[in-house]
Amino acid sequence: MTYYELKSKQAFNYVFDETNEDMSSHMFAYLHYKHFKNFLNDKPATKKLIIFSDGCGYQNKCTNGSNAFLKLATEQDVTIEEKFLVSGHTQMECDSVHSVVESKLKGCDIYVPSDLMVAIQLARQHPFPYKVKDVKWSEAVKLSELVKSIRPGKKRWAWLGGDQIVDCVSTNQYPGGRSGASTWHDEHRNVSWMFGGQGFSDLPSGKPHLQNDLWQFYSGGKEMKEFFVKLGPAQSKSNAEGRSEQDFQSWPGKRHHSSMCGLPDMFVLHGGLGENGSALEDMWKYDMKTNSWTQLFRKGPGPRGHSGVWCFGSFMYLFGGIGVNGQILNDMWRLNLLSLEWTLLQPPSDDKTYLPKARNGPATWISDGTLYMFGGNTAPSFSYSMQLTEGLTSDLWVYYPCNATWECISDSLETTANGIHTSYAGKKLTINAPSPRIGAGSWQDSFGSLWLFGGAGVQNHATKMNRHSQVLSDLWRFSFKLKNWVFVGGSSGSGQAGVYKTLGKETEDGVPGGRTEMMVFYGACDKIYIFGGVGHDARKIDGFLNDLWSVNVSTILSGRYRISAFSLLLFLGVCISLLIFSLILGVWGFRNKSHEILSRHMNGSSGHQYRQLKNNSDI
Repeated sequence: MTYYELKSKQAFNYVFDETNEDMSSHMFAYLHYKHFKNFLNDKPATKKLIIFSDGCGYQNKCTNGSNAFLKLATEQDVTIEEKFLVSGHTQMECDSVHSVVESKLKGCDIYVPSDLMVAIQLARQHPFPYKVKDVKWSEAVKLSELVKSIRPGKKRWAWLGGDQIVDCVSTNQYPGGRSGASTWHDEHRNVSWMFGGQGFSDLPSGKPHLQNDLWQFYSGGKEMKEFFVKLGPAQSKSNAEGRSEQDFQSWPGKRHHSSMCGLPDMFVLHGGLGENGSALEDMWKYDMKTNSWTQLFRKGPGPRGHSGVWCFGSFMYLFGGIGVNGQILNDMWRLNLLSLEWTLLQPPSDDKTYLPKARNGPATWISDGTLYMFGGNTAPSFSYSMQLTEGLTSDLWVYYPCNATWECISDSLETTANGIHTSYAGKKLTINAPSPRIGAGSWQDSFGSLWLFGGAGVQNHATKMNRHSQVLSDLWRFSFKLKNWVFVGGSSGSGQAGVYKTLGKETEDGVPGGRTEMMVFYGACDKIYIFGGVGHDARKIDGFLNDLWSVNVSTILSGRYRISAFSLLLFLGVCISLLIFSLILGVWGFRNKSHEILSRHMNGSSGHQYRQLKNNSDI
């Protein structure tokens, strides 16, 4: 496969061994993606890329190739225009490269791909040798699976399980409605862990309560559906068959909004909010080999819950949260998951210029080795039962672990009793940004982009602020190249009820209802799962949800670049009208020209014109 850069006159040749794998459109799509990604990384100032290619069906002119370019365009925030040469006129610079190489191969013996690579490098010396690389099939297979998942289409959300109504109880195979559970994704096993929360367990109490059950979520695969596995504890001490008193003593108590991170063979649970909103400070270690808990006694953060949490390598970072007597905190801690020792990175501070305000319930991400934090509540009067909008914010901060510094990188809105206003002087207000909120779902994709869904807060572009927050269902992506938020989809208002269509199938109009404090699980190839939370069911009744939804981020992005059927028909109609109008003008002009020539012949004119000379000055 050859790529030729017109400006530099450099040729790039990729060599592969077809005995390892049959060539397919997916593999050529991988080559397109890999080559032009390297090109754009070397030339970051590039805004538009124009590619000329022949019309080979499975190499260039195919859906997989276009999807590979689409993936690259969304990742790099560039415009990519692909032009195909007309059949019969496909001679271009790449063919000249092949001719030079074929001339060099005359009389040469080629036994293995490395022999061909050497011959290509020696085929031209001036102005510089051709570049040549071998193709790694293991990398190509990974991208080919991703390319399959980014075919354009409107189908986005898929309802995969759970109930269409709120406040359903748990079974041994599926969790009941809940919110605020702690989650951690084990990348090595591709399994997500979920502990506790508030909602409905298998106890027939009729009222929501705190929980301390432990679940695993498996995202499935090509031939396996998603499923949950319950690891304990039993329902209660009175009906726990086969459970001893010691089993319950060595199990964390009931809580929600605790912090959880881990390593391949263990994870750690810290703090949270217990009965009556009391802040907890106990720390537990779960051993995956023995499926057992061990309480740890380490000096570290005081009692707290609903902190900003980041699981970064072998460390867990914590920022702020709700402490004793509802105090809102702004200190920063780091737990070494190997030594299980805490380090204070930032003590409590009143500096509101260079440090984030004290808060609880922010959304967090990790991208390119840095920690990001958005929104949350900053008001000391916050109450989970009241859900007031006062104190909610929408600022975006980044924390650099290398030098332990913070930076505010996005405009901010903040709610007070008097309305919504900018909270940082000198910042330009950006209207196209997520509104102030708490408890939003957050995740990052394979490109490093930040995604935000729902939460409880103020609806976007609100002209009047409600005293109590509303559950939201809008979806946003933060573009690092634009340094701004981009509204991707969902409802920009509030009150969206869940729309449940065919179970297990992506549909065009099926969407999750507005919600907050949901759980987010990761799947393969940018597939994200959202489970439960507090929000609207299919009847628009509020309560604790236990529905499971999936969405493919790449599918959402590709859908933004589609042309609607109406727009396409309108465009074709205008083109056809212009074409007919041009033909009419052409026929009318041809008839007038023919009439003029005929008149000249009838008057004996040979096509030249003469005039009578009036005086000598005209000679």
